[in-house]
Amino acid sequence: MPRTLAPKSVLLAFRSFIPALVALTPAFAQPPAHPPHFSPPRLIESPYGLTTFGTDINDRNVVVGVFGVAQTDRAFAWSRSMGFVELPPTTDQTFSSANAINECGEIAGEANLAANASGHAVVWHAFEEVEDLGTLGGAGSGAFAINDRGNVAGTAQTTVIGESRPFLWTREQGMRDLGSLGGRTGIARAMNNHDEVVGNSDNASDDQHAQHAFYWSARTGMIDLGTGGFDTSSASGINDDGVVVGVVSSNLGETARAFKWTLRGGMVLLPDLGNQFGFAQGINDRGQIVGEAIDDAGARRATLWLRGKRAYNIDPSTGISSGARTINSRGVVLGNAAFSNPNDVRAVLWRLEGADSADRQVEWASEIDDPAELPHRTVDVGSPHP
Repeated sequence: MPRTLAPKSVLLAFRSFIPALVALTPAFAQPPAHPPHFSPPRLIESPYGLTTFGTDINDRNVVVGVFGVAQTDRAFAWSRSMGFVELPPTTDQTFSSANAINECGEIAGEANLAANASGHAVVWHAFEEVEDLGTLGGAGSGAFAINDRGNVAGTAQTTVIGESRPFLWTREQGMRDLGSLGGRTGIARAMNNHDEVVGNSDNASDDQHAQHAFYWSARTGMIDLGTGGFDTSSASGINDDGVVVGVVSSNLGETARAFKWTLRGGMVLLPDLGNQFGFAQGINDRGQIVGEAIDDAGARRATLWLRGKRAYNIDPSTGISSGARTINSRGVVLGNAAFSNPNDVRAVLWRLEGADSADRQVEWASEIDDPAELPHRTVDVGSPHP
C-alpha cells in the first residue's frame, strides 16, 4: 500500500520511442496445475510497539524500512538473527527512511542529519556510518534504490525553485541529473545492477503535465513508457534482465492496472484479481512480480504474478488490507498489512513454497549473528555535503 511520506520530507509522492504506438494486450492464460502456496506470514514488530513499514529485502533476508516514533519516521533494519536495528541518527529532531538494501548490506534512503534541516539522500554502511550524498543544488534529496555496485538512484531538488530531478549517484562521478520528460519533477524509484533506472516524471507534452513512467540507461537516455491509454503511469521495479514493472491509472485513481515493459516488447497489462485494480511494485530475477490488487471482497491484497500470466492473492486473511513491496530471488516476499485501521501497519514477510520457490528449504534469514558478517566494501564517508 502506498505510504505517506513524513511531512518534513522534501520528496514528492507521485501516484502511483514506443509509448503511444504500443499495443497493450492483457496477458491471460490458464492457471498452472498447482497454484502457488505461501507460508504463514511473519510480522516484523518494532520494540516500541509502533507501526513498521517494510520497503526492501535482500537475498540474505535482511529487511529495511521505517517505523513510527514521536510523530516522525525512523529508519530500521531487521533480520531473524540480528533482530530490530534502529539506524542513525536517532535524536528526537531527526527523521529518516531506509528505502533499499543491496547484497553488501548497504542501505539507501533519506535522513535529515541536523535539526530542522532538509532531508538528504544517504547511504548507511555497516548499519552505523551515514554517508550524505548531497543534492543537485537545491535543499533536499532522497534515495530509493541501490545496486550491488553501490550506485544509488533517487530524486533531488535543483537550483530552480520547485524543480526536482531523478538522479544516478556513483562514487566516481557523484550525483548526476538524469533529466526529465520535459517537465519539472521526476523521481527514480528502482535500478538494477546494470545501472538501468526507472521511475516517473511529468510530461511536458501532456496537457495536464501528468506523470509518465520512464526507463533510463546510459545507452538510450530517458524513454517515456507511456500510460497505456490511462492518464498517468509510474515504474517501480526492474530486474537484471531489464524487465520493468509498474502501474497505469486514471487521474482519480478509481482504475489502475499493473504492467510489465521491456525495451523490445513494450508495455503489457497484467491481469488483476477481477476488479480492474492492481499495481506491480517489484520483480526479481526469476521474473516473479509482486504488488497489490483488489480482491472479491473489495480489499487491497498482496498479489503475486507468476510469469506475468495470472494474479494470485498471496494472503487473503492477514489484516484488513495488505500489499507486497518486493520479492527476493529466494521467493521471500516483503509487504505490509493494515490491521485495526489503515494507519496501524506492520511489515510482513511471506515465503513462496513449492515448485515456484527458488529453494524449498529456504530459511527466513541467513544465519547472520553480526552485521559485520555481511560482505562489505570499505568506504570513507568523509564530511557531509553542504
